[in-house]
Amino acid sequence: MFKKINLIILLTLSLCADNALGYGWNIPDSSLNIGGYLDMSYDSSTKPSFLIDDIAILASASKNRFDFLAEVELSHLTLDFKSQESRKLELYVERFQLSYNFNEKQMIRVGRFNSQLGFWNLAPIPILEDTISKPHLIGKLFPRYTFGAMFEQKINKNNKLSVTLQKNSDFTHQENSLESKEHLSLAYYGEEDDLFWHVSTGSYEDTLEHNFNYIGLAVQYDGENVGLQSEVFMQESSANYTVPYSGYAQATWHFEEHQDAVARVERYKDNGLNVEENIYLFGYAYRPTPNMALKAEYIKHSILPINQMVYSFSVLF
Repeated sequence: MFKKINLIILLTLSLCADNALGYGWNIPDSSLNIGGYLDMSYDSSTKPSFLIDDIAILASASKNRFDFLAEVELSHLTLDFKSQESRKLELYVERFQLSYNFNEKQMIRVGRFNSQLGFWNLAPIPILEDTISKPHLIGKLFPRYTFGAMFEQKINKNNKLSVTLQKNSDFTHQENSLESKEHLSLAYYGEEDDLFWHVSTGSYEDTLEHNFNYIGLAVQYDGENVGLQSEVFMQESSANYTVPYSGYAQATWHFEEHQDAVARVERYKDNGLNVEENIYLFGYAYRPTPNMALKAEYIKHSILPINQMVYSFSVLF
């Protein structure tokens, strides 16, 4: 088992050794760039403990006013490269989006893309995230992905609005992602120096024809030695398994070069699980290069008996 882990790490180290300040390879005589990432984890509370969480390929291109991005991945694989659940490998289309910039202030995007909600939902690549685990609200109160269209309007250099519309079912399903066949959202983004904020609201209909409404506020501060981030969302519906509220506050300290300490406090109420609890997270991240991250974190639940210690290795190539 450990020989396999060492082999994977050595391969990924060699892939990113000459690419420490960026990722991907440009196809000669074209605007197409191809790269990817690998994310592995160890969690002693699960079976199997070692998992390859994601093996993903990224393709992007820009020409004239068009931008294209595609991401496909294999998820939750055991070390023998078999699916954790069904033993059948499944390739997921994470993102497949085409954007057109009318000018410097207006943009339209079509395809499957991350819903433009909050801050955390817009950082889908593991190496870019401060922790291994995602906050409870991700995937619980609004669809993580939208298969439709989005229009973005910049008000000025510090403020912008976006409207997203989906009127069809998604063509793929992924774990921890709500399935919706209709989704409408409105989001406002603002910033001032090192302070950023985001207000969003929307509604969606799931595949069981239940209707949900949500509203959320996100605030982020990026300082030289510390970063602060907080989000809170509320959801209402006639269904019995709604989440009346879910929020978190997270602090990241850059205490040494390439090293961060993270603390997060969450609180949520889930009517479906009939649970109202707090979640506490204490983590550490070491990034020897911008393309690589090793993380460890302890997660404690105040109610559910699922406390865990998790380790991960991720690389962008």
